[in-house]
Amino acid sequence: MRERRIAGALALSLLLAGTAAFPTDALREIGCTEEEAQAAIFDNLNRGSLVPPHCNKAYKAIPAGKRAALVRLLGNYVRHYVESDAFRARYLEEWERTKPAEPEMEKVATPEDQGNEFDKSVREAESQLNSPYLSPEQKETIRQSIESMKQMMNSQEYRDIARQGYEMQRQEAQRKFEQDRQTYRQDLADWEKRKDIRYLTRVRLQEFLDLSADIDFNARLETRGRLQVFADPAFEAKNSRWKICFRCGREAVEAARAYASAWLQDLGGK
Repeated sequence: MRERRIAGALALSLLLAGTAAFPTDALREIGCTEEEAQAAIFDNLNRGSLVPPHCNKAYKAIPAGKRAALVRLLGNYVRHYVESDAFRARYLEEWERTKPAEPEMEKVATPEDQGNEFDKSVREAESQLNSPYLSPEQKETIRQSIESMKQMMNSQEYRDIARQGYEMQRQEAQRKFEQDRQTYRQDLADWEKRKDIRYLTRVRLQEFLDLSADIDFNARLETRGRLQVFADPAFEAKNSRWKICFRCGREAVEAARAYASAWLQDLGGK
């Protein structure tokens, strides 16, 4: 549990981001390369996740009483990187790649299309009548089948059913297209907002503040097999991000919340 708390604290701090540059030597002290740290920052900001980088066990040895300072220091590093030209270039490249695709209306076969397909099937069936490999009886069976299909296709009942079926499919395709187009417009509007890194940063900071607002650090855990779970079913039903905050402990989360609030205010948030 102690190792999970420290790992979670690192994840929180890498979701947040002071203006002062953080010495890269400090990253090595906690067992992370700059490449690993920056990859975690990028992914956490884009996906809204709380995943620490794949570092070694050095940061797990940081004792209680020093974790808040770690959160603030790593927060400085994160913010410095997020506000850098290198991050912006990488971010905008990913942003361009994720532009929503405009929907297209599904093509529905008209009665005329179905008639053309039928004519094609008839021609293929009639071509078998010239086959030297079929017996007269087999050819007669094919002729009867062709005649039955023609009578069915030419009947008024079939035409009415075909038109009704086509109209139902067309209306359903139109309904789905309108729904997809509405979703597309919403996704496109959100995508255009995300071009501004400050917008997405505000969103992620507010998400974290909302997520961590009701953490009960005194919640009781109990052991079930090899796992520790919450005794309160309501807490056990919480999502994994809430549980990560719980594992981080009060010290790390309160420091992260203070940092997030200050940064959010600098960005014009609440």
